[in-house]
Amino acid sequence: MASNYQSIVFFSKDYGGVLAFLPIIKKIQEDGELLNVVVVAHKSSYELYKKEDIKAIVIPSYYNQNKIEQFLDNIIDINKPKIIVTGTSRKAKNEIRTLEQILIKKARNTDIKTISILDFWGFYEERFPCINGQVIHDYIPDVICCLDEKCKEDLLALGVPHANLKITHNPHIDSLDASVKKIHKNVNEFNVLYVSQPIREQDLTGSLGFDQESNFMQLLKTFVEGYCWFNKYVNIYLWVHPKESIISWESIVNEKNKEFVKMGHSIKIIYDVHKSYALFNKLDLACSYYSTVLYDALYFRIPCLSLGIGSKVDISSLLVTNKLGLTETILSEKDLNKYINESDFKVLIEKLNKTILNYSKKKIFFSDGSATKKVIKIINNFQK
Repeated sequence: MASNYQSIVFFSKDYGGVLAFLPIIKKIQEDGELLNVVVVAHKSSYELYKKEDIKAIVIPSYYNQNKIEQFLDNIIDINKPKIIVTGTSRKAKNEIRTLEQILIKKARNTDIKTISILDFWGFYEERFPCINGQVIHDYIPDVICCLDEKCKEDLLALGVPHANLKITHNPHIDSLDASVKKIHKNVNEFNVLYVSQPIREQDLTGSLGFDQESNFMQLLKTFVEGYCWFNKYVNIYLWVHPKESIISWESIVNEKNKEFVKMGHSIKIIYDVHKSYALFNKLDLACSYYSTVLYDALYFRIPCLSLGIGSKVDISSLLVTNKLGLTETILSEKDLNKYINESDFKVLIEKLNKTILNYSKKKIFFSDGSATKKVIKIINNFQK
């Protein structure tokens, strides 16, 4: 490697952060910048790099926290990065500090510049450690890439200096525009996406009052019992979170599909391992607990539901889009039945289009498609 090359390290534990990295890494590699890209991957999100044929150093799954820190120290010592780019993952159970936070603190007393890219609104006090509602200085990266003005205002309120905040939005969103296509939909079909999340794996079922499977079963029940769906082919696509076991989901899919055939219902569950955004062009509805995939679906003008059937707690604040009226929170079987069986989806889409246009004009939530370019500019400025 030429001596004038500088290294840049990318690390995000969570899926969303890796998705935000991919267009940046590809752009750096395509442009032939004098940067040696070093990608460090967590086992839970490594598959995304593998799918895109991006080489990554995978943290051994059997390492404890101390071993992982030593592993990261070794990567930094060997590569001597000029810049470290991190995601903004939230703390796992029994985790005092996230690996991203540890990396940022390690770089504070060095010449290494740090950039953290946000891919989700909210939970900022978990993403950037706070005391008494103010961010601890040691964990503030040189630049936080904010999603919009509201995101920036919330971080300023937590004591993050104005100079450390840049509004870029999420680079992952840039690629969605290329995926949006106008196609002729089959009027006899109704296509639904259910995006599962690891509620049970995080031991949250008891406190929430529901989990990913109970939400899914309630969704199925609503279509089975809805008289308006008897003359339509209902395809329910299932995306399983990488932290979940696919075994239980495969069993549910097989059993339910056999049951639907016996009952004479034109309902089919499709376990979609590809998770391609091409699917979004034919979707009529997207559902999840609070997955960021719902944010992506809005760019395709798809009505979205944040599901928490039987919830013991208020989940309406988990998605910023619930507050903005772009997605709808459903907490009861009654409300789900009403939405699915009584809504005029043409009217819903017309209303959604008007709301999206309004927020786009105000530069709230929606990206202008130049996030990758903005992040690359920040990286280039740090190279000087």
